[in-house]
Amino acid sequence: MYLNQLNLYQFKNLDQLNFQPKKGLNFIIGKNGSGKTNLLDSIHCCCMTKSYFQYSDKNCIQHDANYFRIESKWKDKDQMQTLNIKCVKSELRQVEWNGVQYNKASEHLGKIPVVMIVPNEVYTFVNESEDRRKFLNQSLIQLDPYYFEQLNTYNQFLKQKTAALKSMKLKSSYDNVLLDAYELSMEKAAKVIYQKRKEFVDKIIPYLQAFSEKMSGGLQESMLEYYSHVQDKNMLDVWRSEREYDAMSNRIHSGIHRDKVECKFNNQNLKNFGSQGQIKTFVIALRLAQVQYLMENMKTKPILLLDDLFAKLDESRVEQLLTLLDGLEIEQCFITDTHLLRAQKIAKKRIMSSNIFVLDKNKISTHA
Repeated sequence: MYLNQLNLYQFKNLDQLNFQPKKGLNFIIGKNGSGKTNLLDSIHCCCMTKSYFQYSDKNCIQHDANYFRIESKWKDKDQMQTLNIKCVKSELRQVEWNGVQYNKASEHLGKIPVVMIVPNEVYTFVNESEDRRKFLNQSLIQLDPYYFEQLNTYNQFLKQKTAALKSMKLKSSYDNVLLDAYELSMEKAAKVIYQKRKEFVDKIIPYLQAFSEKMSGGLQESMLEYYSHVQDKNMLDVWRSEREYDAMSNRIHSGIHRDKVECKFNNQNLKNFGSQGQIKTFVIALRLAQVQYLMENMKTKPILLLDDLFAKLDESRVEQLLTLLDGLEIEQCFITDTHLLRAQKIAKKRIMSSNIFVLDKNKISTHA
């Protein structure tokens, strides 16, 4: 499945934009601030029903506007599928697939798989635990609706327990029966989440190792190590013992929301000992591994979104990345850049068909 047409209305800084991308590589060239990243984010919205960057839908509505709307058409073999997303400030987001509105936006997850790489991730991924947990979640919610359900359940009771502890602390009185109920629901969901995360990490490691070896010429062996409190502790006992400590700091210190994913290269910690080049190789190899894993475990190939690729990657690594993508035979990829000549140079070397578009003042046109 690939994106055939995209119409945007009042999405971030894009007032009205009509875009007709093609299969293969789609280079989007424009000046900084022209809306290239926002265009990619709108495609991410089509795939995941939400922004990659914004937690709240309301933040995607153009300044001084009351709503945004995304209309898209997707070519699936010989059929055309339509997806429309609308968000009004005072209402819940509406998502329609082929004219039928979903009861829950999450029902759409997995129909159009996506992988997105943004410039800062080259550094934040190895430094921020939250980014690594986000990587697990973004992969698994596209593959497994039950995982998404259990993740929501866990987060809901985590939020309720945190609020309850804060209130109980002010009253200097703890309702242990209520806390027991929250923790029992959290524990059931946590066991499912841990098992599915562990299985995913175990299965993606061989892909990571293969891509890392190819990108480094055999010089870098990359590895993920996953650890969770759930794997070796009775969480009900842990949570009960930490209630007072959690209440004092207004946060729950143990659980799957604190899972750790360690990045290793050549048996060393990537964060502490990796050079910039080794970190870049690891992150790119991991994202390629994610692409391959989704390709092999879903009915349709993922859309790949590469935002401002040259901001953190040198030309040689971009060339390595795109050469490996040629081998994966990905159906559609979007790449933003500021330099037309650079895009033209790269496009000439590709096995995949390449298309170049120029974005300027809310208009996007094909460049010959």
